Amino acid sequence: MAAVLATALATPCAAETEDCIKRAEVEPLKVRLFQTELMVAALTCKRRGDYNLVMAKFGRELASRGRSLKVIFKRLYGPGAEPALNRFLTRLANEASLRSLHTADYCNGAGALFAKTLELKPHMLAGFVSSQSFSDDHGFGLCKPREQLSASR
Repeated sequence: MAAVLATALATPCAAETEDCIKRAEVEPLKVRLFQTELMVAALTCKRRGDYNLVMAKFGRELASRGRSLKVIFKRLYGPGAEPALNRFLTRLANEASLRSLHTADYCNGAGALFAKTLELKPHMLAGFVSSQSFSDDHGFGLCKPREQLSASR
């Protein structure tokens, strides 16, 4: 019981604000959203070769962010983490697909996005990802700091 209470106190945001994330957890969400965007662009615009080049160049970083994403979902959803993550990834793919259908000149923009991504040095990916207009569309809010939680009660 004490361990459960200690865990709840250590992560007040999950109890206070449903599905909130810590500031350090934003980057893995944004990177996965970006990867999904590229995947949809590869399929929609027949740019599988470009997608494979991005994966070859940034595969380690993308895999690392993927592992971080699993940790985030485990923290948020406990034993339901895997189905919650699958729902999240499906939602991202569906939203990216809708963007591809409703964005004029989507494939030209996708080509430019692949070109810019492939010009990056590996350590520059996260900053580039954050600059994309869709990078905050992950659907999670930031957890409130403890002092804000106490003041709002």
